Amino acid sequence: MIFNLFLLFSVAVLIKVIGTFSKLSEIRGNRHLAVIFLGIDSFLFLLVFKNIMSNPTGLSTIFVLSVGFMCGYLLGGKLEERVAAGYIAATIKVSKENSKELYRRLNKEGFIFTRSKRIYSSNGGYRKLYHGIIFRKELPRLKKCLKGLDHISYTESISDIFGKKLHKLNKE
Repeated sequence: MIFNLFLLFSVAVLIKVIGTFSKLSEIRGNRHLAVIFLGIDSFLFLLVFKNIMSNPTGLSTIFVLSVGFMCGYLLGGKLEERVAAGYIAATIKVSKENSKELYRRLNKEGFIFTRSKRIYSSNGGYRKLYHGIIFRKELPRLKKCLKGLDHISYTESISDIFGKKLHKLNKE
């Protein structure tokens, strides 16, 4: 009984971890890998479902599966952060006064961003808009670079880039 519960817990964790990587593969445009992950995910889920339907289930089984799915969700997120594969598009809005400091910091760290001439903010002031594509692993360095500046920034995952090849910085 205990071994069966441990096995169900482990498979539930694995289902959620694989599900996380399936979604990420799909978002990044790698549909072939997403389909493989989806097939493994479905197979494991059906094994768990078959086990539950063929054996009398109790509250302990349902509890173990629920906790396994929750742990798998958290573990999948942590693993995805560690892998951090792919690219993101980063957009930074900064006041005109802080623009030169941001430009200096970005150059010092080796980031390449395009900069707009100026845009108008909702309060009537001028803002500069910086836009660039970076590796996801470099996002913590970018956040550190922005520390202390009055800015608004956001990122978007992108599935594909084309044109000139991006080079990863070796600053860690």
